[in-house]
Amino acid sequence: GDYCNVAGRYEPEGAENHEETEAKSKDAKKSRNRCIVWRNVILMFLLHTGALYAIILIPKAHPFTWIWSYMCFIVTALGVTAGAHRLWSHRSYKAKLPLRIFLAAANSMAFQVRKMRKKCDVTKKA
Repeated sequence: GDYCNVAGRYEPEGAENHEETEAKSKDAKKSRNRCIVWRNVILMFLLHTGALYAIILIPKAHPFTWIWSYMCFIVTALGVTAGAHRLWSHRSYKAKLPLRIFLAAANSMAFQVRKMRKKCDVTKKA
């Protein structure tokens, strides 16, 4: 999977002495196992390779392609900020079903589905 086993992880359980907490935290950092999440490495490599290729293609792109790309960027940003962040994470406002569907679709354009699932799980527990 995508998760690493972390040995010696320190999580404070209550109010403790600040010096004790710092000492335990430093010890935990020294003993922490690190692992490479290869799925993320590959995805980031592909993302940056695509970005470099896009730099070559941008001057050749039709102006309508630029306009479409900008509009997709705006819709995606709206889905992340207004949808995933304010509507579902903070519950800053209530939205009717058509708006929730639009914001969910717009958020999915940002490929943040995994983050959205985690946020939903956290808000359900609260």
